[in-house]
Amino acid sequence: MRDLVVIGYGNSLLGDDGFGPAVVERLSECVPDDRVELLSVSTLTPELAATLADTRRVIFVDACATLLPGEVALRYIGCDTHSDVSLVHFLSPEALLVWTQRLYGHVPNAELWLVGTEQTGLSESLSETVAGRVDEFVLALEARITAQVS
Repeated sequence: MRDLVVIGYGNSLLGDDGFGPAVVERLSECVPDDRVELLSVSTLTPELAATLADTRRVIFVDACATLLPGEVALRYIGCDTHSDVSLVHFLSPEALLVWTQRLYGHVPNAELWLVGTEQTGLSESLSETVAGRVDEFVLALEARITAQVS
């Protein structure tokens, strides 16, 4: 069983929405541990349930329009039976966990790390405010990874 999967998700062509993939890209430069799988995806899809089926822990990293620009939030999440789990092209982290439970009978411990967005228009660059949080997230995730896979 894999110790940890970190999934950074978002659209890197929509400004701050690309925060999750940016964090995972930077994290890949400093986390060579083969017990940790780093994934950068544009959306959470039902196919990811197979990846989570044999994983102890998962950390999702995303941008969030409901937080203030640059604001950080950490949420511990689980299977939310009230999540929309219809077969769509993208899922919330909670709905993905429901699918993992239903299909494979296992749910990893899950965390959702968020940063508030400033701009999500057509742009390949993060805003200055959100870009300033990337290094902070990478350092915090490195510490979390070290603590969880040691």
